Amino acid sequence: AGGPADATVEIASDDPRLPSFRLPVLGEGLGAPAFSTPSLRLPAGGGGPIDLAAATGATPPGGIFGGPGVAGGLFDPRSLPPGSYGLTYTVTDSHGNVRTATLSVAVLSGPLLKTKAPKAFAPTALGARGGTRRLLVANRGEQPATGLKASLRGPGRADFRLRRPSVRTLEPGATATVVASFRPRKPGLRRATVQVAAREAKTSVVLRGRGVLPEPAGKPPGSSAPRDPGRLTTGR
Repeated sequence: AGGPADATVEIASDDPRLPSFRLPVLGEGLGAPAFSTPSLRLPAGGGGPIDLAAATGATPPGGIFGGPGVAGGLFDPRSLPPGSYGLTYTVTDSHGNVRTATLSVAVLSGPLLKTKAPKAFAPTALGARGGTRRLLVANRGEQPATGLKASLRGPGRADFRLRRPSVRTLEPGATATVVASFRPRKPGLRRATVQVAAREAKTSVVLRGRGVLPEPAGKPPGSSAPRDPGRLTTGR
């Protein structure tokens, strides 16, 4: 604990035959440095430098912070890549005694959205519904992804439909679901890009399906067209 503390000063005698002697000195001793908040978690592109003394509640006051990203008692997470950093807080009492404490600071990476391409939709008759596919979107970053939205892009986007993401804010390590459906308007291979975007990050994936012409009315599935009677031949 801090408070008055005794120290001594040794004074040498001018006469080498006489021993030196010590004088007591009363001064202010300081306790070991401490923090009310011993660790900080800060976003890597956050709002600028922070006052470390205010953010950590460092005591006793008047010490000096040091370490990467520190200048004048301020820490700027924008100057460092994401990772964990050890900062120091050093105080010196009136006797010259130096004491140091260590502070842990984590600079967090932003949200990182990841998803996988689903299986292609089964061939579907024009205008018919071709089932659904569930897209799982994961946040592999260290901060939430906010304002999550999904949209379709590309020339075949009119052949697909999307539901809204299952959540608007995707926490780190969590997943959201986006449901896609297929209803082709044109024959052939149809493609569209799904973009899932938050305010801080985005990801995309391609949907595929094939539109086919519907079978003529009254035609049994798999049947072939009748032969032309005028082209019938007989064996000889």
